[in-house]
Amino acid sequence: MSRFTVIALTPTRVFPVELSGSRATIVGRGRGVTLDVGDPACAERHVALVPREGALWLEPLRGAPPPSLNDVQIEAPVRLKQGDEVRLGQSRLVLLGRTAPEPRRLRLASEDELTARLEEELGRARGQRRVGVVFVLLQPLNAPARQALTRRVVDEAAKLGVTACWAEYAPDVLVALVPEVTSSGFASLAAAVERAAGPRATTRWACAPDDGVDAHGLIERCMGALMDSASPPDEPQWHDPATVRLRDVVEACIQRGGAILVSGPAGAGKATLLRAAAAVVGRPVTSARVEDEPVAEGCGLL
Repeated sequence: MSRFTVIALTPTRVFPVELSGSRATIVGRGRGVTLDVGDPACAERHVALVPREGALWLEPLRGAPPPSLNDVQIEAPVRLKQGDEVRLGQSRLVLLGRTAPEPRRLRLASEDELTARLEEELGRARGQRRVGVVFVLLQPLNAPARQALTRRVVDEAAKLGVTACWAEYAPDVLVALVPEVTSSGFASLAAAVERAAGPRATTRWACAPDDGVDAHGLIERCMGALMDSASPPDEPQWHDPATVRLRDVVEACIQRGGAILVSGPAGAGKATLLRAAAAVVGRPVTSARVEDEPVAEGCGLL
């Protein structure tokens, strides 16, 4: 849940305060408040700062002098926005903004943990209920990009309400172990994972007892299918995230029709990029050089 930060300016000091994102903060002086500004001109319970609907609200409290918001006296609850100044007594509160919560850290089980957990679940099931695994071969990405993609896949699967144990079977292989699921529920989960992983990832799945009854059998079935679908050695491998994004842009342009011009120095990979993009729609690549334009030292035309 989001938290809010204010700067408190009192007669004796200035300090930041991080407010709760779920509970009201009572501002005043003395023991009965959450935020004690130590201002004799304030009431013991002067105002309440209440998080509601993703925003922070200022509520005057009964028996206290009305506070001022941006030099305008208020007597009813009002929604605060970033930069607003609340004055009570000789003190001021300035809302800096909202702090987004840190995302919950995702723990991925190891290969050994996955195998042990799968064997345990299969032993419990005894062929009477389904136990499934979904393997995703992710595209080569740097660590932050891979983490973001993994989080997107996990969050998309969570929307279905299916309980899954997530593991990293290999550096670029993400696995979801689903201990108990119906046939239709497992199909929906596999489709959601494949959709979230995107077209550059490869997704394969197996479900006991239909596709096997032991852990190693299910794992080998998925890993074998992933390896069979891997790109052949002569197909270009994209390791740089910027190049991957560029390729996606070129492919999108080809899909919409029109000419594509890629410019860059010799050896930059222009022809490789265009050939890979042209394969999407089966169009040939025409190479050219533009001599009268220094920027376009070497070009590929599609």
